[in-house]
Amino acid sequence: MGWLAYKRMNRFLVLRDAYGTVQARVAPESEFERIVKDLPYESIVRVEGCVIDRGENRNPNMKTGEIEIDVSKLSVLNYASPHLPMLPDAETSEKTRLTYRYIDLRSDRMQRYEHVVEW
Repeated sequence: MGWLAYKRMNRFLVLRDAYGTVQARVAPESEFERIVKDLPYESIVRVEGCVIDRGENRNPNMKTGEIEIDVSKLSVLNYASPHLPMLPDAETSEKTRLTYRYIDLRSDRMQRYEHVVEW
């Protein structure tokens, strides 16, 4: 379960949670592909499926770049507005970040800070 951080070709989703990101893949021509097509970034999504090796398509820039989830179930827990005032990891003014704190708290920068403070 996580926030939709990125999608590609309506089949590949990158989900982000407090611990990192993972790529999920939906089958072409599936009911899930139609859902993903209209899904706004930052929507909360739950997926179930098998964790599989990405083979030659590994992404060395992701901690989980060697694996992906082959989705067998997908549910949208909350649709985000398609017109968010900011995205979590975008360059944004401090005033905007403070005004929309609930979005800013999702950013990698803030998640790293929270993990340090938790100890």
